[in-house]
Amino acid sequence: MKARDIPAIFLLLLGLYLLSRAFTNSSAVAVPFSPIYIVLAGAAAVSVAVIVSRLRHKIGRFIVKSSIDSSLYSITLEDGEYYFVGFKVVGKEIAPEELAKLNIQNVTELYIKELESAVESLQRAKNRYLKVAIVTLLDPVPGTAVLFYIKKDDKMSKDYLIEEAMILKSTIEGVAPHISLEPISLKTNPVLPLPGSVGAVAFPGYIAWKKYEVKSELTDVEGFDIPLGKTIGVHEVPVGIRSEDVFRHIAIFGATGSGKSFTSTLIARELAKKGFDVVILDWHGEYHERIPEFNYYGEKNPLVINPLSIESQESIADIVEMLGDVLDFSDAQKFRLYLALLKVQEFDLKALLDAINSVLPDTQSQIDSKIALTRKLVMMFAGKGGELFSPKGLSYKELAEKLRGGNIIDLSFIRNTSLRRIYSMIVVKFLLEYFRETRNKTRKMYVVLEEAQNYFYLKENGRGNVVLTSALQEIRKFNVGLCIITQSPSTVDPEVMKNTNIKIIHSIKSNIDKKMIAETLSLSDQEAGMIDKLGQGEAMVVAPNIKKPVVVKILPPS
Repeated sequence: MKARDIPAIFLLLLGLYLLSRAFTNSSAVAVPFSPIYIVLAGAAAVSVAVIVSRLRHKIGRFIVKSSIDSSLYSITLEDGEYYFVGFKVVGKEIAPEELAKLNIQNVTELYIKELESAVESLQRAKNRYLKVAIVTLLDPVPGTAVLFYIKKDDKMSKDYLIEEAMILKSTIEGVAPHISLEPISLKTNPVLPLPGSVGAVAFPGYIAWKKYEVKSELTDVEGFDIPLGKTIGVHEVPVGIRSEDVFRHIAIFGATGSGKSFTSTLIARELAKKGFDVVILDWHGEYHERIPEFNYYGEKNPLVINPLSIESQESIADIVEMLGDVLDFSDAQKFRLYLALLKVQEFDLKALLDAINSVLPDTQSQIDSKIALTRKLVMMFAGKGGELFSPKGLSYKELAEKLRGGNIIDLSFIRNTSLRRIYSMIVVKFLLEYFRETRNKTRKMYVVLEEAQNYFYLKENGRGNVVLTSALQEIRKFNVGLCIITQSPSTVDPEVMKNTNIKIIHSIKSNIDKKMIAETLSLSDQEAGMIDKLGQGEAMVVAPNIKKPVVVKILPPS
């Protein structure tokens, strides 16, 4: 008997004693009726109910404890002895009207949701010492069991396991009110001790189910002509994108080694087969081996270009803006360079320096600014810069005409990162200028930008490169599609997320990036939780022809 039971027992005995005195005495004369007797009778009844309830609880607890004790299983492994107890998962019968109130379509869905909640509750438990396993058997009858186990030592005894198992059982049943855990015996298996029987609620594995569930409404994929792969799961529904949607731009996100470049290779190959001119600005020199049939331009045969082949003042202003972003020019330096470029006739260092010196009168501060500007520009005329830029190089029209069919421009041999960024950005600017001027509606081009943070990087004011960011919205009407690839979407201009209608998301671990993607795509908690669990070559795909995000196993490279 516990201390908490004493008041109820005392009240019961007092009530019985007073009632007996009230109705009987030595002369057998009845005592006059009083309302106190009703109160005493009620108190006695409540006391009886409390005592009976506690007795029932103790008896039930004793039965459960005895059942667990009798089903206890031990196994000796190389590192010591382990105790196991098992419970089959039994679903309680639920009336249809209760399901309707819960807005649940069927009882199986309710069981699964409650079991999920129970598992998440166990995961959050900080003081849980027992290990937990959930086992689903398909034979002889589908069903699920829960195992609690612990390694035996001086502190972790059999009695401790039983007490903790009862606590965890109560925890699960509290979180999952329509599920009951019933003790079961365990039998020996060559690998693991497995339940001798299981309950009728089949649970297909918590982690795998959370990761790979593909609901029927998520597989509603409309027609496509660029296959990407198949949905992960039992159904394996083919998934792809439409080539006509490429002009609305593609974003591919994912950590290193997640499969971004393979996905990009797949799309580039398919589009080339469909008559697109494909240009891959290969930041790391990865694509030549993957697509050997494409034209290749690298260190031994670089595309030499003439930056001043664009004659319009607006385009020269754009080039100055791009140079200023990469080389960190001040506004005064940008203005001086713009005036100088309007004045020179060809891309020549001496002519440019003379123009820089002559366009504005000099104060002492302007002289210092001019010297800094000249020093930063020298890289474009010396070393690799002198090999990539020349007055005899390709004009923007010549470059665009040369890049027909499939093309890889290897940038990896340009060691200076600033020079690599300048060169690749001018190549993109040339292509955009060509399509803007010619408005060639019969020609279709697809441009792949690896390491996109180098093109659409964020500046201190929270905005990226104005020239290329603005082009995202404009060039789609000229039949030019961009594929923007980066490890971290949070490092690029937000306009990239807004203006890319096809998004292919490989595994991402950064919480900032996951949050950004989840908010941009309005992902559910379950969908957002998949992003960091995707394996290599797996991706979440969002596209105009796909109603809701789907998880896809990308086709292997051919």
